[in-house]
Amino acid sequence: MVKQNSPLNFPDPETLGIEFYLIVQDFPRVHIEFYPPDRQPILLPGKTLALYQMINNQGEITIRDLARMLDLSTATISRALNNDPTVRPQTKRRVLKLARDTGYRANEHARLLKHSRRHILGCIVPRLDCYFTATLVSGMEKAARNADYSLVIMQTNETAEGEASCANALYNKMVDGLLVVVSESTKLSHFTQFVQRNVPVILLNGADEAPPYITIAIDHAKAGYEITRHFLQQGRELIVYIAGGQSSVTADVERLKGYRRALLEEGILVGGRHILKGGISWDDGAKVAESILQWRQKPDAIIAASDDCAAGCMSVLKEHGIMIPEEIAIAGFGNDPISLVTQPSLTTVHYPARQMGESAIHELLFQLDDSTPNKLLQSIVLRSDLIIRQSG
Repeated sequence: MVKQNSPLNFPDPETLGIEFYLIVQDFPRVHIEFYPPDRQPILLPGKTLALYQMINNQGEITIRDLARMLDLSTATISRALNNDPTVRPQTKRRVLKLARDTGYRANEHARLLKHSRRHILGCIVPRLDCYFTATLVSGMEKAARNADYSLVIMQTNETAEGEASCANALYNKMVDGLLVVVSESTKLSHFTQFVQRNVPVILLNGADEAPPYITIAIDHAKAGYEITRHFLQQGRELIVYIAGGQSSVTADVERLKGYRRALLEEGILVGGRHILKGGISWDDGAKVAESILQWRQKPDAIIAASDDCAAGCMSVLKEHGIMIPEEIAIAGFGNDPISLVTQPSLTTVHYPARQMGESAIHELLFQLDDSTPNKLLQSIVLRSDLIIRQSG
């Protein structure tokens, strides 16, 4: 790509039969240097600076660009820039001059990551004001402190823009590793820059597998199966699942696999009324409940994506005279404190949040351990438990 940062109208390099050229400031005049170098420079009067760059659509000159300009290997360019004595002086001068003229900058970020550790880990969470995240982060912080690492925690407020901003900020801080608590707004493209710099990234509480990232989660498919099976064994058939989101990396994807399997084993086909788009907050559950109240045939059971959502749903149904669990059974995920104070107490799936946080730090440090070569990217599955209480 050719970029022109000057009001002057210079001809396109292709019209001159060359690949590209450079216009370099040299007060009190500007001179144009052509590459390949067999073309003669053109000198222009004035103090105008214009620069044409052949770049990889990224706005910066790379070693590969320098090698292509000078018809040298990237290895030779690298050795010349590092003042390697095996490079001929004439070649070294050519490389250094071109690097200076094009504004080439060595990738200091990559060099630091390759040769040193800052003992700083980054953590991105959707929000901090929930029990699961607070417990998870507590486990992380303890394990990181014991390993003499600092933990920088940032929250996205459950927006893709917030997540991108957090990822860029932590990348610029040159963290040694990154932990991401998956949410509906999670986009894996936000973390590509870390992978490209060989910074390990661990996704927490999302889908079981999301290569090239390491994942740590419970067996969401098994949890979804067990809680659905539990209601089926009670003779309930119209079991509704309130999904927290539709992202391909969220836990809902796996939970729904187990949910569908349990229903299909009983010959129940999953239709449009079975899976409702909701969310994970109290208000999300309340809104879904308001909708369900309009149904002519109400469900026998409701499985919500979180305990907060289940509690909000339960509250609205009770206000309208629905008996829990006699008419509609309700369950959630998380085993948050709210599950113990609802009336009736909430059936739920326990998440080992603290253990998940500790495991994430240990795995990240293992990936950073240079003494262990050829590490495999893996998925770590932690145990969860179905806790049956009074709601169903």
